[in-house]
Amino acid sequence: MGRRTIAGEAVIRGVGLHRGREASARCIPAESGAGIVFRRVDLPGAPAIPARLSQVRSTDRRTALGDGEGAVETVEHLLAAAAALQIDDLTIELDGPEPPICDGSFAPYVEALRAAGSREQPGEPVVYRVTTPFHLSEGESSYVVAPAPSFRLTTTIEWSHPL
Repeated sequence: MGRRTIAGEAVIRGVGLHRGREASARCIPAESGAGIVFRRVDLPGAPAIPARLSQVRSTDRRTALGDGEGAVETVEHLLAAAAALQIDDLTIELDGPEPPICDGSFAPYVEALRAAGSREQPGEPVVYRVTTPFHLSEGESSYVVAPAPSFRLTTTIEWSHPL
């Protein structure tokens, strides 16, 4: 299987979660190997922010990418939709610092990206494989990651409750 992008265009409009302003995200196909890139079309020169780990600036109540005025935030729902649909290459044009929150899930983004269709492109997608188990803790949250023959996720949540 090669890399994947969308075949057409998808536009999502609504209100941004943290800023409370009207917002739109226009998703368009990208060349093979481009990865997922946000462009702030409301700013001069439409600065580009690649969706890469090296661009993460904050994960406090939202995922923020990039620095300064051209940064984008609350991008996790849109990125989750692209990942779920195995989209490797995508340009996302934002008219402000954050995409619309829609209903708070990634479902509206999945629906819009599916409606745009998809197409395969040359090149190999980047695939991450866990080869060694590891543990990560932050505050009261704890994660254990271990190799498995297929994707598997187990979640445990504990609340103090009188019952």
